[in-house]
Amino acid sequence: MRLVYIAGPYRAPTPWGVQQNINNAAALSAKVHAAGMFAVCPHLNSAHMEGVADDEHFLTGTMTLMRVCHAVILTRDWRNSAGALAEVAEA
Repeated sequence: MRLVYIAGPYRAPTPWGVQQNINNAAALSAKVHAAGMFAVCPHLNSAHMEGVADDEHFLTGTMTLMRVCHAVILTRDWRNSAGALAEVAEA
């Protein structure tokens, strides 16, 4: 089965903005699953875990996940995310 990593912004100035970013990634994940592939969505894997670990923990973990995926798909606003820019560069 093909693994498709979802890249796009997670962080936002407000909790509502974070939730909107999670929702955008979740919608894209649903499309990947509907197409017969498996979505690897870090937004859903670590949703609202701010303060559980530092940013580096999550960024390193998600980059590790991305490296085992067959493809990366981007949310429309991926260019607004330093993390997504780094993921695209690594991919």
